[in-house]
Amino acid sequence: MKEKEAVVAVDKIWFNEKEAINYTGFGRTELFLNRDKGKLSYRTYGKRKIIYSRSDLDKFIENNTHLVLSVDEQLKNIMTKRKKIL
Repeated sequence: MKEKEAVVAVDKIWFNEKEAINYTGFGRTELFLNRDKGKLSYRTYGKRKIIYSRSDLDKFIENNTHLVLSVDEQLKNIMTKRKKIL
């Protein structure tokens, strides 16, 4: 059975929640909390459907890159903390 790969078209203007998660790399909870704090703009349609514009997601990513660390950066931070302890 083939594994599904999450691919989001870059030319897309509006993203549903699942697409926004894939596009930003942030989890559902992170998106919710930032929507709730007013840090991430969104639109609603219907009773509960939430959509995000790509430009708003791009701004959110730019303003929150400190939340996303590569594995190398995470390991470097851990090693630096260990060296300080020793």
